Amino acid sequence: LVGEGFKPSYSVHCDADLESSIAFVKSRPNGCQYLLASSCHPKMFEALRFQSRFMWHNYGAAEFTEPAIQGGCTVTLRAINIAVMLGFYDLHIFGMDSCFESFNEQHSYSHEYIDFEAQPVRVKVGDGREFLTNPAWLAQASQFQAMVENTGHMFNPIIHGDGLIAEMMERRASREFEN
Repeated sequence: LVGEGFKPSYSVHCDADLESSIAFVKSRPNGCQYLLASSCHPKMFEALRFQSRFMWHNYGAAEFTEPAIQGGCTVTLRAINIAVMLGFYDLHIFGMDSCFESFNEQHSYSHEYIDFEAQPVRVKVGDGREFLTNPAWLAQASQFQAMVENTGHMFNPIIHGDGLIAEMMERRASREFEN
């Protein structure tokens, strides 16, 4: 996104794998604050030593006496909770579709650091559309749905795209207005 002219205010990371993490911070836009989980590789903190960086803890990752962020199985779900804690309400979410178009795809764009070895699965939302996904993305979609059901009063998720999560949110909204 930075290559397309977007200037992020925050960049949230929690992956312990150094190689994939470093790839996401190669371009360091001015004014970006890096929110690094304590689970990040120590070299990630070193790579960003001249940047504005803050550490947070994953809830459930270990026993901490300090506050920790819960949110689910992906950094995106944790980032939503961080955004809410920072006072954001209208959250425009791009690229969190939890599906792909064909069995040959791994990600929405070429991504050399992600290797989905799990067999793709087909998921049908209600009596509606069918999607191809994998177990990790299905877990993300399910956890996002639970997050919205349990804490959706604290934020307004605005899903951009036409994927599995957008369809789940559309079905949820239509159920709310059926009465």
